[in-house]
Amino acid sequence: QTCPVASMKAKEAVTFRPPACQKDLRGFPDDASKAAAHMQERSVPESFAEVAAEILKIVSEMGPVLIGTVNMEFRKRHGKPIDCQRLGFDKLKELILNIPSVYLKSEQRQNGYVDIYVMSRVRMVLEKVLRLV
Repeated sequence: QTCPVASMKAKEAVTFRPPACQKDLRGFPDDASKAAAHMQERSVPESFAEVAAEILKIVSEMGPVLIGTVNMEFRKRHGKPIDCQRLGFDKLKELILNIPSVYLKSEQRQNGYVDIYVMSRVRMVLEKVLRLV
């Protein structure tokens, strides 16, 4: 077999990616340093402390977020959802209630549904201090 790149023009060869690789590289950063950071982010936190730190990081970066958004963002960063049961909790809500640096806030919508937001205690304190200034 001959290499398909060898028969291409220079411009085509630069942008050529074999079809098998294209699927794996979708959404992958082009810059090498970003690629390394991307791979580090995808390592899955194992302990409760690591998961709690990652949840705080998500909430700190994104602001108050719906509880389901925390799990979606965790999956986006690490390739897997939060495994609450492995950490000893039946639900994500129970896990979050055991993280001292965050808290849950419920808001009733007009249609009767309740939205549950994950909030940062650090941000709450900062906002209170800023109101005093």
